[in-house]
Amino acid sequence: MSPYLANDFFWVDFASTSTVLSNTLNLQLSLTSASPLDLLATSSRLSTHDSVGVSYAYPRLLMYQELTTLESAVAGLRHLDTVNVVYMLAQYCYVDWDRRWAMASTLARQVRCRDRYASNGAVYLESVLRNIEFQAWNASTQGLFMQRIGNGIAEFADGPAFLAYVASHQMLDVHDEVRVWSNAGLSSFVLQYAN
Repeated sequence: MSPYLANDFFWVDFASTSTVLSNTLNLQLSLTSASPLDLLATSSRLSTHDSVGVSYAYPRLLMYQELTTLESAVAGLRHLDTVNVVYMLAQYCYVDWDRRWAMASTLARQVRCRDRYASNGAVYLESVLRNIEFQAWNASTQGLFMQRIGNGIAEFADGPAFLAYVASHQMLDVHDEVRVWSNAGLSSFVLQYAN
């Protein structure tokens, strides 16, 4: 146990050279293409006395570029605990990909949805519903989906069929699901993050 308690990081044999290594690796985080990394090269920019840190812009790079792909979205939704679905920061524009049922709070927002966000999978509730265990989620929210959205959809001719599909569909594997999203005209999944 004592080797792990030798420093605040619980990192055995952590030394000042570890700071240089950590900073060098952190510099490489924001590079999206493979590039050579010479760990033995000397660097005038890094000091052994620098503190270890990550760029403040790196989380934004992840959220708005690397984690907005359809593959990331599908994988992320499937790993999301169903009780946390309601905490996703999404301002939905439509219930379904066919845009039969609008959800925007104003007419101006609905126009923006159509003009700016049509290819963003995060503005469609169907994107989420296809990739969670719907029955477990509906039970965890005590049926609020049906009370607030589903009952309204059920009044339309094609509403009951959509609701039955959502409640009983089988999840495709990630690659097939991404292909379905692409065929529906979706190209990204960008949530509205906030502090």
